[in-house]
Amino acid sequence: METGELENGGVSLNFQNHLRVDYAISKKSTLGLDFSYAGTYFNPLTNLDVNAAYLRDFSYLQNPSVRATGITLAFKRFKHHYAPLGIYWEYKIGLVSFTTGDFQYTITRDSSSVVYQTSHTVSGINNIAFTAGIGYGFNRVINDIVVLSMGLDFTYFSGGYPYHNGLINEGGDYQYFDGDMGDSEYNREVMVNLARGRLFAHYLMNIRFGVGILL
Repeated sequence: METGELENGGVSLNFQNHLRVDYAISKKSTLGLDFSYAGTYFNPLTNLDVNAAYLRDFSYLQNPSVRATGITLAFKRFKHHYAPLGIYWEYKIGLVSFTTGDFQYTITRDSSSVVYQTSHTVSGINNIAFTAGIGYGFNRVINDIVVLSMGLDFTYFSGGYPYHNGLINEGGDYQYFDGDMGDSEYNREVMVNLARGRLFAHYLMNIRFGVGILL
């Protein structure tokens, strides 16, 4: 399990769930396969552009959800003791498949004292991204069978940096929903990019806690 992320200048609490298998390939090295799941959401209000003409109100049902499943190949090098005991450095690359929920919203306008509403739904998307990261941690073995692990991970989520609002970046194309276009190809591309930006923050920095069995 991993938790924590950088967001808007602070730290919010988020979780990732991991299941992994490590195999000793030398006295001080292991090669592992990691399966992960993460769930979060993003706030569309900071990335919505609506024609201001006669605009009275804008509302939406809920923040779009983001779900990610990943597989990672990880190499650990232990510093002082034989694997899997003691301090280690970890290097990893992975592939993540992510999806979003639908984004449903309503625009209310007032023209010549006539109030009218238009409702839109931007369909959820499916996409993939690559990850690369480095970790530092410590393992302790209890009774020659139980492995307790904790550490710190830094992971780069491909394509997400320009689209995360909480970090200093230059922005980019396809960053803002066009409220009047609804379920268009353009808005679905925005959905992909905002999901990447959200997951970039979710994966960027995590504290890891784990319990395993030594076979």
